[in-house]
Amino acid sequence: MQPPPAEAVQQQFQTLLRQDLPWLLMGTVLLTLSASAIALFCGRWRARDLALLWFGVFSGLYGVRLLASVRTVQILVDLNRTSTGYLASFITYGINVPFAAFIEQVLGRGWRSSIRWLVRIWALFAVAAVASDLARRTPGTGSLPNNILVLLMIVVLLGHAFRRRQADVVGLRALQAGFLILAAFVVNENLEGAGIVPWRTNLEPVGFLLFIGCLGYVAASRSLAREQRLKAIEYELQTARHIQSSILPRRLPAHHGLDLAVRYIPVASVAGDFYDFLAPEDRRLGLMVADVSGHGVPAALIASMVKVAFQSQAPHAADPGRVLCGLNRILCAQLDGQFVTAAYVFLDLDARSALYSSAGHPPLLLWRSSHRQMHEFQEGGLLLGFMPHADYPVAELALQPGDRLLLYTDGILEAVNPAGDFFGPDRLRDFIATHTHLPAVPFADALLARLAAWSARRQDDDLTLLVADFHREEAFSLGRPTPSPAPRTARGSHG
Repeated sequence: MQPPPAEAVQQQFQTLLRQDLPWLLMGTVLLTLSASAIALFCGRWRARDLALLWFGVFSGLYGVRLLASVRTVQILVDLNRTSTGYLASFITYGINVPFAAFIEQVLGRGWRSSIRWLVRIWALFAVAAVASDLARRTPGTGSLPNNILVLLMIVVLLGHAFRRRQADVVGLRALQAGFLILAAFVVNENLEGAGIVPWRTNLEPVGFLLFIGCLGYVAASRSLAREQRLKAIEYELQTARHIQSSILPRRLPAHHGLDLAVRYIPVASVAGDFYDFLAPEDRRLGLMVADVSGHGVPAALIASMVKVAFQSQAPHAADPGRVLCGLNRILCAQLDGQFVTAAYVFLDLDARSALYSSAGHPPLLLWRSSHRQMHEFQEGGLLLGFMPHADYPVAELALQPGDRLLLYTDGILEAVNPAGDFFGPDRLRDFIATHTHLPAVPFADALLARLAAWSARRQDDDLTLLVADFHREEAFSLGRPTPSPAPRTARGSHG
């Protein structure tokens, strides 16, 4: 007695499912590897290991092609023979682009950029082959040149994988084993096609799965090695940050009649900005702000040099020109292609006077509350480290109760908003004029808040701000002659 038609169909489908089960599992494994690799790449974006991305794309494409060729999947998703043929052909043309890109990430661009050229050639061929299939309305028109390019690619990549100079490649042994496995199964497939061997078993997916396993091991090893390097770098940066914080003043000098506020915000873990003080005696104080060209660790190392060089100028603290000349001579002998801008002002609170000089630094700003006027001082010379015998003129200015001095780095002036406009000196002067009612510390905080709002909290450069406020008349020492309201003289100094 024959079983009912429904039961016969069910039995046929179960038989087909049992036959296709190994390929279904293999395709599922490949898609799982693909999704895991791409997720790992996205989750560890800082590492930016493109090998993970290309591995994920490559294994995913092969998994899709394998599943699309399984009859069970074709029945379930209603794929006809024509659609399957186009899908298989398009993936076959394009799958070698991410594969060659993966190998380039692992081995480099190759001898005379041969691996890089493979990526480009495959990309062009894939576009041309897809266009050919669509134009002829027949899938697989590019099969012959595709097979020739595959053999050429295997020869080139095998040569690079077994070069003697590849010993430093992470996962090299696994990559070499994968290539040998791939080559063995490709040779077997060609021998079967030529009828040279007696067996007729399609083992390509098995060999490819082993090959994918080797590539996955390489990708995972690279990712782990890169993560370990990043952790080592982060530890070193943390150490550098602690060292740099130790070279900055731990506390601000305290003088009757003077309020100081300093804000220091590096754009990275460590910065090239620097500030420090020289206090040769009570009621006299030197303030310096400096900015090293560049960012990160190199700039921070030079900032440490500036710290040592600046402290060596303590005997000349009362002469800004001589301080900068001494700094310049030291740095010219040490720097190689990098430069430092600096501004130094020496305050004599009893004499109510200040001396100022700079080396290529943004100008000193003096807000005189008694006249509600802004004064700008640009006296100075060349960048430090540029010319060993540079001259640094000095400006002399009188101090009055209610005056406010600002030293700062160009990160404040060059803060950029989303439209690409700089904060600039005009906005800085306007902010000072409209916030004179704030003491030094709230003023510094308000200015940084304004900069954060201006730049949408995106910081492209280190920021350093030093504010010095002079108190009312009774806060100054008595019995000293008072200078005229705003004398300014410039005098050169060669140290």
